[in-house]
Amino acid sequence: MPESVVLVKGETEYLLVSLIDGDPTQKDGKGGIAQIGLDGNIINLQWYKGLNAPKGMALSGNELWVSDIDRLLVIDINSRKLLRQIAISGAQFLNDVAIDAQGRVYVSDTFTHTVYRLHQGDLAIYAQNIQAANGLLPQQDGLLIAANDKLLYIDHNKKIRTITQQLFPEADGVQPWKKNSYLLTSWKGMLYLVDQHNTYLLWNAQAENNYTADILVDSETSLLVVPGLFNNTLRAYRLDYLQ
Repeated sequence: MPESVVLVKGETEYLLVSLIDGDPTQKDGKGGIAQIGLDGNIINLQWYKGLNAPKGMALSGNELWVSDIDRLLVIDINSRKLLRQIAISGAQFLNDVAIDAQGRVYVSDTFTHTVYRLHQGDLAIYAQNIQAANGLLPQQDGLLIAANDKLLYIDHNKKIRTITQQLFPEADGVQPWKKNSYLLTSWKGMLYLVDQHNTYLLWNAQAENNYTADILVDSETSLLVVPGLFNNTLRAYRLDYLQ
């Protein structure tokens, strides 16, 4: 059950993929993280194991931040050692993780409709009553949130505006694209392009039962990687045609 994917760049480049591998709500110890080559071959299916239901991930230097139901984990990608964990009291379904340019860490809780922010060791609620808050993307002076059928923008003064409300329910990942545009998914099988003026449905894979969870987009190489959640697959595309 792959949910989220990050690209590790350097002398050797590879993907890290969070694997729920069980009930997404249960602390069953079945979850983990896999290491996948850019050629699609599995390098290490158990790169990190013993998690519960890991979902969102974000990289900050050599630190991999991972959400795991009601806690945030920080793993050193070189040693694969757990550096620390942060329990979040009251959390039920921690989902996406994002880190801004100032090192502030954001994590959404889809079940409690909450977004938390961790800054210099202090954990606080950043936004509440965001229905089905999921995908997060930091901006210069705020945060984009994919939530239910909407893409929302909340600034650091907590003012909220709607970018689009034309998404299929169960909005999931949101990633930057080009010229102030974004690629978003609904995990049910939709991929959207959203710009300042319009919302475009790029594909609808529901009929094929292809799922589209928390995507990776690398604009430098026009690479899109889509975790297939209930299909147990990763699909990769080049988006050279998409301007």
